[in-house]
Amino acid sequence: MKHIRIYYSLFMQHHISNGICEDLDMEMCKIGVEITSFSISNFSYPEEVQEMIIKAASQNMLGDVDKYQKIAMVDAMA
Repeated sequence: MKHIRIYYSLFMQHHISNGICEDLDMEMCKIGVEITSFSISNFSYPEEVQEMIIKAASQNMLGDVDKYQKIAMVDAMA
């Protein structure tokens, strides 16, 4: 699960960076400045959101809700 979290986080950093770069570029072009790149070096969600992301990724990986429910039950017992 750790790899999923890392890949998703990197994807979101890249996606958000691109959006910010485009918005900044549009605004700065008005004064003759071009923004060619924008990078986010750290990005973290609140713990509750991270847990929801992990659960959603787990469901997508399994593809079978019944299996996910059984695994979640076992996790809750541990």
